[in-house]
Amino acid sequence: MIKLNNKEYKNIFPLIISINYTPTFVYSVLQEIVDGDVFVDHIETPKSIFIGTKSGFYCVSGETSNISFNYWLKEFYIDRVEEKELPFILYSSSGSWNQLINDLLNNKLTKLDRYSFTFKFKEEILDNDELPQDYSLKKIDENVLQSNVGFKPIYYKHYWDSVSNYLENGFGICVLHKEVSVCECTSVFANELFSEIDIATKEEYRGKGLAFIAAKMYIQDCINKGLAPRWECDIDNFGSIRLAEKLGFEEPIHYAVYFKE
Repeated sequence: MIKLNNKEYKNIFPLIISINYTPTFVYSVLQEIVDGDVFVDHIETPKSIFIGTKSGFYCVSGETSNISFNYWLKEFYIDRVEEKELPFILYSSSGSWNQLINDLLNNKLTKLDRYSFTFKFKEEILDNDELPQDYSLKKIDENVLQSNVGFKPIYYKHYWDSVSNYLENGFGICVLHKEVSVCECTSVFANELFSEIDIATKEEYRGKGLAFIAAKMYIQDCINKGLAPRWECDIDNFGSIRLAEKLGFEEPIHYAVYFKE
């Protein structure tokens, strides 16, 4: 299999654009915002591609009938997971890839069904909501990262390679109560096209509408930056689905993620 250098990444964009669903991190790798690798079956006219981050997020796309590519994928999995015991989270781009992944890897991975929502802008959705007394909004900065509710520095090192990379290329909004962060909406991945949302609220502050307010401000930031916000969640996370719909996300695309438990 061929590993592309960054000057060759442009060759795979026609294939990427033609796919129904492509994870946000794929664009982050191709735009060199996070560190990763790109493998193809052919440099100039690739038909099968495998893209991953250094932290272990991968996506496979293109033709499923490419025997040599499929064999290489199986060997890659054996080396990374079974021999080196490294993280391996594989995003599938289609139902045909779902079946092939199961067959290639002998059903060794757990399948997780997910939704990716499309944001439909509606002016009334982004109307300002007042926070309760003693609450305020703040952009996530290094000080917030050291004392936040769910997204510790290790989280950003995992998704962004480093805290400094997140602070340079990502962004987020937090809700403070008496100057303490109790709800955060942040970029799990972001690039020049999309920003994928992750959100967490401290347990005792749930049910107060804080996540809705933080997410609205985050979406407004996306619009100001010219980015399409992305909301993704498990298909049985009904609370997340309701919040997504309330925020103006529609038309979920069903995709699968495979991982080793």
